[in-house]
Amino acid sequence: MPLTPGHKGSANLVSGSSPNIMATQEQKSRKSEHSKLAPPLPSKISATKSLSHSNFLDPQSPLQPGGSSPSNSRLGTDRSSPNLSKKSPAVSQAFLSRRLKADQVTSCEDIIIVTRFHTCTNTRLYLAGLVSEVGMDMGETKTPALLTVKVMRKRDAKHRQLEKAFATERDILRELNHPFVIQFVGSFQDPKNLYIVMEYAGLSLRQFMRQARKILEDQARFYIAEIIMALEYVHSKGIVYCDLRPETVLITATGHITLCSFSKARRMSSNSIVQWSNSNLPESSGYVPPELISHGVFNQTYDWWGVGIVLYELLAGDLPFGKCDNPQLYMKSIQSGPSPNALADSSAAARDLLKRLLTPTPRDRIGSWHDATDIKCHVWFHSIARWSAVNELHLTPPLIPSMNERNETTQTQKALDDPWGRLKKVDDDEEEWERVGGPLDETFECFNF
Repeated sequence: MPLTPGHKGSANLVSGSSPNIMATQEQKSRKSEHSKLAPPLPSKISATKSLSHSNFLDPQSPLQPGGSSPSNSRLGTDRSSPNLSKKSPAVSQAFLSRRLKADQVTSCEDIIIVTRFHTCTNTRLYLAGLVSEVGMDMGETKTPALLTVKVMRKRDAKHRQLEKAFATERDILRELNHPFVIQFVGSFQDPKNLYIVMEYAGLSLRQFMRQARKILEDQARFYIAEIIMALEYVHSKGIVYCDLRPETVLITATGHITLCSFSKARRMSSNSIVQWSNSNLPESSGYVPPELISHGVFNQTYDWWGVGIVLYELLAGDLPFGKCDNPQLYMKSIQSGPSPNALADSSAAARDLLKRLLTPTPRDRIGSWHDATDIKCHVWFHSIARWSAVNELHLTPPLIPSMNERNETTQTQKALDDPWGRLKKVDDDEEEWERVGGPLDETFECFNF
């Protein structure tokens, strides 16, 4: 049986039969071919023992690489081709048909700003409603559509050379249509600002982790399974997400997840390689894979490293390698490995999956050959008999957020009942956000369709 990505051993078959010389040569040939797609880390990183031995695994576990347990049959995959599938996974068409349509919002006259709920360095996020729902009788069952409006000032975009990046984020969102990816509703610009309008989901996975005293493996499996399906779809479009964190995984009103914030997403080239300048590394160093720091080059396995970090946080309650802005110290933390006692209460299957996801060398990381298929075949997901049921939203969510607790529906309904006092909220809010200089009154051609 072929060895899985992340396996550190000889080329002997699991069954214990004598090695086949021709098969060994073929595996070496494939490994050489794949190494072109993902350059190896320096030898001191790729040879680290902390992640390739017993930090995650019980030494007696039948899930040890090369073990003879029948469960290992779920871990083995045919590594005949490193190319990603271009076929998008089937999704719930009934769910997609109920969503707001792309380009439904084309100007500020189509929305009513309710309140600002988040401010970043370069952008602000607002809760908003649709002008078309003003005066509409919602009844007892229907609620107003909730929107997120992402605003970037033109002056900041031009000063920091972010206008093309903001337009690229808009283009990527407009291209994607999946139950586990935030829905693009529209974009436009005015003399002062650039706007991207999306559906709203108010509770993040980080907030859920803070509220829950302890997250069970079944709960973690639900969220990780939906994240995997979302990333599989994004990868099928030739895109690497590059920003998987509990803050960017939102929980919708139905309890299912949705990925937001595609500002760091990158399109893969024809050889499945993405180049990232070392002078502009992401700030979230606790989630950045080692190949990005050492080479500035990565592929879709960037996201599978992120899945490992998020899964570790769900089960252990902390980052495996800490959060350090110093690249050298962060790399040393990866060499040292996470605490072996942090996952003492987790199953052997969970520890094995984490070991394979957090393998420092990209070509040995699970998911490096058949993308999400490699991970979906892992024994930790044995309870998911049919993965299409995940995309069809058939899994029962562990949490259904209360709309009354978040109060967004009430705020939006009040704005719809009295809309005219809300239309200039973004301009009024400019006083809090104002800096030296006036508005940049010009049209950004890259932001036009």
